Amino acid sequence: MQTLSERVVEADKPVALPISGTIGAELHGIDLRQDLDDSTQSLIRQTLKDHLVVAIRGSNAVDPDQLIKFMQRFGELDAEPFVGTFKLPNVNNNPYIFGFIKEAEDSKFNLGGFWHADVTCRKRPHKYAMLYCADAPSAGGDTMFANQYLAYESLSKGMRRMLEGLRAVHSSAMTYGREEPRTASASLDHAPVDDDASFSTDAYDATASSELEETLHPVVRTHPDTGRRHLFVNRAFTDRFEGMTREESKGLLEYLWD
Repeated sequence: MQTLSERVVEADKPVALPISGTIGAELHGIDLRQDLDDSTQSLIRQTLKDHLVVAIRGSNAVDPDQLIKFMQRFGELDAEPFVGTFKLPNVNNNPYIFGFIKEAEDSKFNLGGFWHADVTCRKRPHKYAMLYCADAPSAGGDTMFANQYLAYESLSKGMRRMLEGLRAVHSSAMTYGREEPRTASASLDHAPVDDDASFSTDAYDATASSELEETLHPVVRTHPDTGRRHLFVNRAFTDRFEGMTREESKGLLEYLWD
């Protein structure tokens, strides 16, 4: 049997290798510092469609300008600030790249450490997100991803029928995604304390702000490229179902989030 490393070594062109049975693939033989030819770009797009998350491994450092050039091949870049406390520092004053830095001894926050999709309160949420890891621990610190096709397909036929036609309000108020998910324990030896939440509550209150943004999205969406249906609610931004109160909506939303 041929090993993964043998397949990569033998390949004379970029190759995509699945890393699990449900989500994710690694792309080998791609140098992000170089211009991509059409076939390589097509491979990346198809791998994203097939596997939802793509990891491009390499030992060569990529600078911000090279990242921007790569990302521009996949659509219009988003320079708008994230909602609320997610107004993060930019890298090298570049409006398209945000910096996430967490030192080994820093267990006081767990930024984005709850299941979410980015900025779904907007009419045009992100199509892709790119993470570039400059320095990672040997263990831990992982970012996890979920397959929303399977989240939908695993629901009963009765539940799927009930969700058909439903729309949900996605809000920048982050009613269910504000304090608790962002300030939960980030390590086994740290429990949340009052100061952990101060950076969030003191800085921003979207419900009283002119910045509040709310958008209706279908609860079940159809991907325009693959034609597959997927669940489109998340704890960060989904506030309630259209025509229902938060109290009426919360029980079903909790079930779908879980």
